[in-house]
Amino acid sequence: MAQTAAFEVASVKPAAPLDRGQILSGEAHVGMKIDAARVDIGSMSLADLIRVAYRVKPYQISGPDWMASERFDVLAKMPEAPPATRCRRCCRRCWRNGLS
Repeated sequence: MAQTAAFEVASVKPAAPLDRGQILSGEAHVGMKIDAARVDIGSMSLADLIRVAYRVKPYQISGPDWMASERFDVLAKMPEAPPATRCRRCCRRCWRNGLS
């Protein structure tokens, strides 16, 4: 049987507004960090998350305006030591299931 890619647990919360000072000093929680067991995403829009998970261009994504303007912080635990590409599959499943 093929194993389905999924996060063991994920936390999705609205991101705090970005502060110019934090951005300039490098202290802002922005971007994506992935290690062997954890994904830490800071201040990314749903449109950005879909773009990364499905490797599509921004013009290929359409939806309500909030998809590009609202920002989210995501912390997720992946199954034990998955290959790097597994993160995308986990993200896709998460987005399809309503970020739960």
